[in-house]
Amino acid sequence: MALILPYALVENGQVVANSHPRLRVPWWSFAKTLIAAAVLYEPDLDLDRPEIEGLSLRHLLANQSGLADYGPLKAYHAAVAQGDQPWSFAEVRRRAGGLVPLWPPGSDWSYSNVGYGLVVRWLEARHGMDLGGILQQGVLVPEPKSHPDLALVPADLQDVEMGADQGYHPGWVYHRLLTGTLSAAALALDGLMEGRLLPKGSLNKPGDIWPLPLHNRPPWGDAAYGLGVMAPALASGQQVIGHTGGGPDSQIAVYWRPGRTVVTFGTGTVGNRVETEAAIRLEA
Repeated sequence: MALILPYALVENGQVVANSHPRLRVPWWSFAKTLIAAAVLYEPDLDLDRPEIEGLSLRHLLANQSGLADYGPLKAYHAAVAQGDQPWSFAEVRRRAGGLVPLWPPGSDWSYSNVGYGLVVRWLEARHGMDLGGILQQGVLVPEPKSHPDLALVPADLQDVEMGADQGYHPGWVYHRLLTGTLSAAALALDGLMEGRLLPKGSLNKPGDIWPLPLHNRPPWGDAAYGLGVMAPALASGQQVIGHTGGGPDSQIAVYWRPGRTVVTFGTGTVGNRVETEAAIRLEA
């Protein structure tokens, strides 16, 4: 298969390839990896202590909180498509049924943007600043080339490739919408996984990885989720760590395996093409 999507490649902490160095893109749910990293960077935290509305940070970061997500809501997607003003976080939680856990936390797994919305608000209240500032003044400090921007209003996306969805309001992303270059995303994940930004192994401890065999899909096998990271396997069987993200008209895949980190990005109906091309570049 011809590889055609914009991409960046980092090896040994250095950008060795970047097809579109000036391209700025939405990072979508890759922000979850950075949110988890920001939590792990906090000093003296007990991840298993009830911290937010009686829920532990571990359960929230691992999507084991039992809180419902707003992703399945048809009304949510209709409102975004119509260009409506974003609902409040309280309103989206109410509509999603995410006010209380639907099952005992830690007993099952279910993707929840609501859970990450709670963690972000907890972090911002703790530091008295927004997520962008927390990352740039905290876990990402040693890697300035990896710093993202935080989009809060449509004007913040003027120089960001949003595909056909110009005018998108970032307030619809309740765990915050980070944006940046492809190489910045690659450097951020590479630094987290290779030990430059967090102690090595912080994001992929075996005990934190929850197998999700029902979620296997090409190009991955052995689907799993950890603390803010997807942890599937390549065709070769090697586990990779990272996150896929998507919005109304674009997708991003940011993944690491030892010695190499790859970011791919696409707009329009590329489907799982971003993951497929990421997997091919990781296997190389």
